[in-house]
Amino acid sequence: MPLYWQSDWGFSSCRRGKDANPLFRQLAEQSGGRQPLWNFHKYLVGRDGKVVANYTSMTTPGDKAFLAAIDKQLDAPAPAARN
Repeated sequence: MPLYWQSDWGFSSCRRGKDANPLFRQLAEQSGGRQPLWNFHKYLVGRDGKVVANYTSMTTPGDKAFLAAIDKQLDAPAPAARN
């Protein structure tokens, strides 16, 4: 059964499998194929647009390791501007 999210605008998007939204498909590909198993799966994306880490729905928003990973990415220098 595919996972879906519903936006405030009333449309939904598949997060898993062959019908996955391209964003979720790319996030999973960059995470070694790890797709969300349930709602609230988290992908941490670095300043360069690449997935740095991903966390299951069991990881709470206040998890110390999760927050430390976010802080580390926020402290990282911005990538060089593209020409």
